[in-house]
Amino acid sequence: MIVFPYFLFTGVLVKRIYTTIDELQDSRPDVFILKAKYLSNHPLVVEGFLDRLKEISLGENLMNCQLCKYREQIIGYENDKGSPQIGHHHHVEGIGTDHNSHNHHSRKTNEN
Repeated sequence: MIVFPYFLFTGVLVKRIYTTIDELQDSRPDVFILKAKYLSNHPLVVEGFLDRLKEISLGENLMNCQLCKYREQIIGYENDKGSPQIGHHHHVEGIGTDHNSHNHHSRKTNEN
């Protein structure tokens, strides 16, 4: 098994992933688990980042998602082609789906 955290830098989540891998390895010595390093400053990550910055400066920063249902016709999503992107989860922020006064969890606070 290979575990490759797709993160640019270390932090709590990467540490949790590695801890979980160690615990799994201890409980399953019959399974070889390779812990790959997170992305960090790999030359291709840096190159991709610089490419995106150049695109932004030229006004050419377009989505590069090949399977984006909003740009391509995908079977089953024909009606979504060309539609504005909307979040599929009510906590998505930054694309017009956020609600400033939304409190659907019934947590009791001093204000309730």
